[in-house]
Amino acid sequence: MLIVNAPSIFSMIWQVVATMLDSRTRSKIEVLSSSSTRKRLLELIDEEKLPVFLGGTDTDPWPSSVEYEEERGEEE
Repeated sequence: MLIVNAPSIFSMIWQVVATMLDSRTRSKIEVLSSSSTRKRLLELIDEEKLPVFLGGTDTDPWPSSVEYEEERGEEE
């Protein structure tokens, strides 16, 4: 799970809460700072699929169900 654009208070709280979690659970959660967000997201997601507000080029991040089904080859 990636947590992006969280307020700075969240990072401080996360540091405390994370110590109470199992290391396996902690390893599944990433809190990204504003300086590392775009770089990390682009390691995981194609720039064309990443919404503009997260540093990508996709201006329509919520495709209609028809477009989604066509992309996946599930036409009616």
